Amino acid sequence: MLSHDVFEFIIHTNPNKIGYHVQAIIGLEAKVGYHDEIASQLQPYRAVRFIGAFSGKHDLIIQAYFRNNEELVTFVDQQLSEIEGIISVDVNVELKQYKDTFSYVD
Repeated sequence: MLSHDVFEFIIHTNPNKIGYHVQAIIGLEAKVGYHDEIASQLQPYRAVRFIGAFSGKHDLIIQAYFRNNEELVTFVDQQLSEIEGIISVDVNVELKQYKDTFSYVD
């Protein structure tokens, strides 16, 4: 399995242990043709852990971690608002986590 790249070895940091207490899943509605540009502009942000293109209500969904709600508000109001092509932002803050795993096999 190792020789076929079935396994990826990562170190998963517990965000709460290093001061990141706010996890947000942020859905973005984007103008047609802007998906790649928006995603590339989001990549440098350290708070952003995941960026994906999706079908359905949101064109792009990002997962991001923040120290507090003020950092989240600043990210949305200042950083996201400056990215051309974003039509709307849907911020969902995690209230309680029930499962977080990277294991997909029994």
